[in-house]
Amino acid sequence: MHCSKCGSDLSPNMKFCTVCGEPVGSTGNYNNTQYYTIYNDAYYPYRNKWIAFFLCLFLGCIGAHRFYVGKIGTGILWLLTAGFFGIGALVDLILILVGSFRDKAGYPLI
Repeated sequence: MHCSKCGSDLSPNMKFCTVCGEPVGSTGNYNNTQYYTIYNDAYYPYRNKWIAFFLCLFLGCIGAHRFYVGKIGTGILWLLTAGFFGIGALVDLILILVGSFRDKAGYPLI
């Protein structure tokens, strides 16, 4: 069994791809659907890439995008150091655009 989005190998009991986060059996259509996954025995929602992007673009120096994805510790660091002196906010902006930025549970932003 292979992921429909990235093509990586999947075991039969997996609900989400461990590489790209795509739900198994999904057609890749995310319109009007909020996907959730299990994280620490609770439902955990996926975070939106574009919300994180605009938070980082306009409020990256205070770490708003990091608070949004649940990275509270580094959000406080960004808040106290003005986005890790601006360089960290710029790096995060690029990571969000290329799709490498992850939320606190390690899932990609969709």
